[in-house]
Amino acid sequence: MLRLPPLEVETARLVIRPSDPGSAAELRLLLADPRVAEPYFGCSNPTERRAQARPWVQSEHDWTQRSLLTLSVRARAAGMLVGAVRFDHGRLSYLVNPRYWRQGYGAEMVRACCLCAQRDLGLDELHANVIRENFGSRRILEGAGFVFAGLMPRDEQGHSSAVTILRYLLHARAAAVSTAQATGGAVICTPGPANGLPLL
Repeated sequence: MLRLPPLEVETARLVIRPSDPGSAAELRLLLADPRVAEPYFGCSNPTERRAQARPWVQSEHDWTQRSLLTLSVRARAAGMLVGAVRFDHGRLSYLVNPRYWRQGYGAEMVRACCLCAQRDLGLDELHANVIRENFGSRRILEGAGFVFAGLMPRDEQGHSSAVTILRYLLHARAAAVSTAQATGGAVICTPGPANGLPLL
């Protein structure tokens, strides 16, 4: 059986681990929510949303063959799914459950994952794309140390030409400084079980 990297991230309120079969169904429900899908994917058509959501559910060859990793983010106290973070080589994407909006969870999970991606996954540089009108996501990225790096060419977007996509860039040092300032160093990156976690 193929294995995910034994990565576990903890913050004051969150536990972040590679997505497993138990979290896959919850993640599908989250991705089906128009409040989550429309700002992220930039589309309102249900069929198009489902197509763009498929890569978020971890498949068995994603990590070993394609360096793709989906992390499930859960509240430490209740165990509820707060959101998910996705690494696609050097690209960072994330989603937050609307139940946890405007409570600082998005910023907390992005900062923690950016720091641990460098320590545990060897990603020295990260980039992220965000729809121009998604001001909340832009604030989260900027708070984690990302800097604006230009517009994404429309022929690469995969969205309607009416949607403007901004590119952001983060270097390893900036992520470490940003996270330490925001958390007082209270981010713990630990290896999970020695043999990792089973893929879906």
